[in-house]
Amino acid sequence: MSQCRSGHDTRRTIMSAIARAKTLLRPFKARSRHLVTFLLNVTLYPASGLFPRSPYRWVFGYTGETFADNPKYLYLWMLLFEPRIRVTWITGSKATRNQLRRLGYPVEMRWSLHGMAAVLRAKVIVFSHGMRNVNTFLSKGAVLVNLWHGVGIKSVHLGHKGGNTAAAHRAAGGWIGRVAGIEYLRPYDILVSTSDVMQAHFASQFQMLPERCPQLGYPRLDCTLGSKLREVAEGIDKTSGFTMRPDGFDEVYIYLPTYRDSGRDLFSEALPDLRGLSDALAARNALLYIKPHPRTQYRYGDSVENVRTWPTGIDFNTYLSDFDCLITDYSSVFYDYILHRSAVILYTFDLEEYLSKDRELVMPFKDNVVGIPAFDFQTLCRIIRNGDAFTAQNSEAIARLRAKFWGGSAVPASPAIVDYVMRQLTGRAFAPEDVHALKEAIS
Repeated sequence: MSQCRSGHDTRRTIMSAIARAKTLLRPFKARSRHLVTFLLNVTLYPASGLFPRSPYRWVFGYTGETFADNPKYLYLWMLLFEPRIRVTWITGSKATRNQLRRLGYPVEMRWSLHGMAAVLRAKVIVFSHGMRNVNTFLSKGAVLVNLWHGVGIKSVHLGHKGGNTAAAHRAAGGWIGRVAGIEYLRPYDILVSTSDVMQAHFASQFQMLPERCPQLGYPRLDCTLGSKLREVAEGIDKTSGFTMRPDGFDEVYIYLPTYRDSGRDLFSEALPDLRGLSDALAARNALLYIKPHPRTQYRYGDSVENVRTWPTGIDFNTYLSDFDCLITDYSSVFYDYILHRSAVILYTFDLEEYLSKDRELVMPFKDNVVGIPAFDFQTLCRIIRNGDAFTAQNSEAIARLRAKFWGGSAVPASPAIVDYVMRQLTGRAFAPEDVHALKEAIS
């Protein structure tokens, strides 16, 4: 017994020492990353501007190294309908690369020879968060097209004073700060917006001229048109065995909460009783998918019958208009959803805490949403059990919000974005008769 105890004590001591060493090394690792970034910004970034770039080569990427959101749908649309432009997806994930290669799609690893060559030869870099989604260090001389990842009323980018971009601008007083912060300081050439209100909002938040925020729309919404694009996107998910609507359920809900910048444990507050939630759903023979924000931890798994975690690697945007009811809070997904559906539960149990600890809203919340409010968990369960979200909604309010947030969007958005970018690059219309035919093909 004493030998066994001694062995456990030794292992505990070793593990404790390893943990302390990791803690001590963490600041040095961060400094090393900053130093490498600085050196690459000094050397590789300016050198990348010497390479000839073709407007008929575009590269794409997305945050978290995944294949998702607006860049994904524009990339797929161009593969389907725009053979004149060579597109390549750039990622740092072998899993993402392997997935796309199995499907026959052009994809390269970020730091592979082929990946670097693709970025250096591309005139257009497309992303929805920042340049690092593709490759910051090889982007000089390219046109940066930020499709962004949501309309709405939250402060973003420079408007979000606690964010990385605002911090980089505050630290950019000297040349060292300017070089170190290229990723955050270099302005985007095109930032896609969706309406007069959103164009003004983005111009203010990004400190850009409004004309550089053209109203074009979001490619991820092109899937809602019942098009070939939707068929292809669904086909990708079927290779993973995903089925949107499992047999045996009459209604399907999805809970899509936004990120809490404070990092607090959202789900322990939001969903304190999964069994009670499942019982409320069972009363309607309904299924609820929970889709955490990529940066939010969710540890509960599929522990009850009527609640499931949205599968990792499946982009919910393809299926957003298929959900019978959306449960959300301050997320921009609300505005995507109301383009085609109206059953919304606004679960804002932490509104005051969100405003004080997480993010500012630049427009009044109540004036810019519509739906059934739930201010606590018990009310949420009651609304679900009674089907209150499916009662008649204020159609005039929904129409007003659609116009306010989407009034300038092209339908579909993808061909409009391609045409706009090529016009900027070439100074002429990009074969408008072909673009018209392509619109007809997917509408």
